[in-house]
Amino acid sequence: MGCGDGRAYGALKGRFKYVGVDYSEQRVLLARQCFEGDDNARFIARDLYDELPHLDSESFELVWCCELLEHLENPEEIWDLMKVLCKPGGKVVCTCPVNMPHEAHLHVWKDAAELQQAFPDIKELRYVSCKTPGGHWRRHFVFTWWPSD
Repeated sequence: MGCGDGRAYGALKGRFKYVGVDYSEQRVLLARQCFEGDDNARFIARDLYDELPHLDSESFELVWCCELLEHLENPEEIWDLMKVLCKPGGKVVCTCPVNMPHEAHLHVWKDAAELQQAFPDIKELRYVSCKTPGGHWRRHFVFTWWPSD
């Protein structure tokens, strides 16, 4: 979800069949050009709120949403739609920054309690710290959900 220019597929290439969705036609075009001829990758330029319900006839082992939910008007709706796409034995994995106000962020979750209030059925929640290209350290939530057995 929010595949952008296809970097995530580049890291996973050869491990999965991949469907990436992003609202930016320009970024999806870059992904298509980069992975042209790769039958394992499909990139869709469309709004997630419109596209995800159309993907429900497919099921996925991994639904990956990296640094996107904080930008969405209704991230809880997208969270629920991603869970529908997850097949038994699969996982939904999301990341978002911890307490990072930014002009492009419509949501800021300051701590685990706030994140779990927004997404109450999170099954696993961890923190990861990473260094930005500018040399600053940032904390991120990494949280998952999977279908019940």
